Amino acid sequence: MIITRKIKKHLVLLTLLIILSLMAFFSVAGVYASQSRVIDNAGLLTSDQRSALETQVNKAISVMNMDLVVLTIDDAEGKTSAAYADDYYDYNGYGTGSNKSGALILIDMDNRQIYISTTGEMINRLSDSDIESVIDSGYSRLKSGDYYGCLTKCVKSLEDKGRGNYISVMEWVISAAIAIGCGLLACLFVVRSYKMKINKDTYPYRENSTLNLETNEDAFVNTVVTTRRIETNTGGGGGGSTHVGSSGTSHGGGGRGF
Repeated sequence: MIITRKIKKHLVLLTLLIILSLMAFFSVAGVYASQSRVIDNAGLLTSDQRSALETQVNKAISVMNMDLVVLTIDDAEGKTSAAYADDYYDYNGYGTGSNKSGALILIDMDNRQIYISTTGEMINRLSDSDIESVIDSGYSRLKSGDYYGCLTKCVKSLEDKGRGNYISVMEWVISAAIAIGCGLLACLFVVRSYKMKINKDTYPYRENSTLNLETNEDAFVNTVVTTRRIETNTGGGGGGSTHVGSSGTSHGGGGRGF
């Protein structure tokens, strides 16, 4: 009964852990929701489209554990699309963690270009070819003037590629809860099945045990050394090329005209 009470206590603690984790998760989501991640300065989207895209972007943020911003402009203020995207991300307080990890998708109607800027850990997750693939996913819709369709495709593609081999906070909480819960339930089942009867009989291991040590010798006979040349790979690794924005922050990225 004592062990059973301990298991029940652990189940209560597990429940509290899950509740606290969910509260932490939704509090972080609330911080992101307080600042819009869809900024349609060019007026390319309807209010319903902005709302739907905001929901999709927030989901991508929770999956990737990194920030994501969607921006449209009709005046680049004399800057290139790359410079505008980098500066907007840096000077508006976006990013996750100390290295401000995340990405910004820009539709620049002034320079007629779509551009994706990456920062922090997102630089390592998205290679140059990954960025091209994200742009490819929505480029045909962009060319036809379906800006909402283009952005939804790009956000979904960036979410898939940007998450890498990582899991979201919610996925971690659910997985941990299931694993711990299954373990505790298994223990509870064993306790109830066997009622944890303690066997007071002891085996006289000192009287019934013996130890015999034998001498064992190893003889060195021969040795063979085989050598081969290992070719070095000079190709690129993970992550994309980088540059430094006006704020001094490093960014990756890539774009295409339309």
